[in-house]
Amino acid sequence: MRFALYYIPAPSSLLYSIGCKWLGSDVFTRKKVTQDYFSGINPDRLHDLTGTPRRYGLHATLKAPFRLADGVKGTDLRFAMQKFSNGYTAFFTSPLVIRQLNGFFCLCPAEESVQLNTLAAACVRNFDVFRAPPSRIEIARRRAEELTVVEKQYLAEWGYPYVLDRFRFHMTLTGRIADASEKRMIHTALLDAFAPILEKPLKIEAISLSVEPAPGQPFVFTDRFLFKNANQSVVTDYYTATVPFQTVNG
Repeated sequence: MRFALYYIPAPSSLLYSIGCKWLGSDVFTRKKVTQDYFSGINPDRLHDLTGTPRRYGLHATLKAPFRLADGVKGTDLRFAMQKFSNGYTAFFTSPLVIRQLNGFFCLCPAEESVQLNTLAAACVRNFDVFRAPPSRIEIARRRAEELTVVEKQYLAEWGYPYVLDRFRFHMTLTGRIADASEKRMIHTALLDAFAPILEKPLKIEAISLSVEPAPGQPFVFTDRFLFKNANQSVVTDYYTATVPFQTVNG
């Protein structure tokens, strides 16, 4: 089982609704969602292109998936996340845009955000005590031979190469696309699908905890911890009845 700290849009937000329809899944309800049809794009191909991001759900990574260290319980992590969230106030980013990053399409703020970078760095550092060292298989999966010297150092130190000054806040929407013509079609479809929320700021008001129950299985949302001055959101915990959902308002 692996745990991950994510930014997930509020379940009642238009962004989350559009994102679920694009990816074809809803991590809050654990249900499949019918994907929209786009002219010129084969539905089966779109389903394939969104397969990897669909496994994680609409999110932005704040601390990459990790196994718990020996002696650490999920309740310990949840308590720490609640305490952590109480020290932050909700804030807005610059307007959202569609961009390509390493061959895949994603949603990200038009301009870099110092607040977002600070939040992500704090998540990486503050919760590292809960993380077990990565296995050789996990390290190999990161394809270390393609990383820079700094990224290899971060992988060894933090279990993930794209942290701190290598971090870039983004919500992944597709897998990698090589064909130029297909890129143009998908880009057009994304601009159409996400038009209602593009060029509008993103509210960062909470951090969320997601769990991968077993290797290769879809990640499941478990908890959402609200920052100060954030709006309460009523969400049911669909992961397990034995772990009560907590929406925490600072």
